Amino acid sequence: MAARRPKLPVGGGDSIVVWQSAARWIGLYLALIALFVIAILTAYQSQPTTSGRIATIVFFGFFIALFALGLMAAVRQRSRLQISTETILYVTAKDDTLTLDRQSGNVLRLVQTGTSSRRRLGLTNGDAEMILPISRFSTRELGQACAARGWEFPATIS
Repeated sequence: MAARRPKLPVGGGDSIVVWQSAARWIGLYLALIALFVIAILTAYQSQPTTSGRIATIVFFGFFIALFALGLMAAVRQRSRLQISTETILYVTAKDDTLTLDRQSGNVLRLVQTGTSSRRRLGLTNGDAEMILPISRFSTRELGQACAARGWEFPATIS
């Protein structure tokens, strides 16, 4: 089966693509895989019979494969922001889109959305009805990409 390639760029040929950070999930899955590899080696050596060794490989191998699938999903299913001179396009892993248009203003604002117990960072411009969810994006990388395309990116959350 061929690897699924993201559709680039929807927002115009001059787009800068900023990918959602998946470092937290990648680190978790890599740590779990390493832990289970150590566990399988330790358990394999302590099994006196062949059937015990086979059961050890099957049991721990199942979880290693499960964590490897999670790692692949964390790497492949990330959202992205495509920043062009005219639009900022938020594209989900399932190719759903949200758009900020320069016609509503080129001054961007960072806003907090959600309830008091579950705050998320969002990005908007003059049209406060459209808020792009950016809580899992690097604001430094996002700010550099926006500035490179002529958007005014804020330094603080409003």
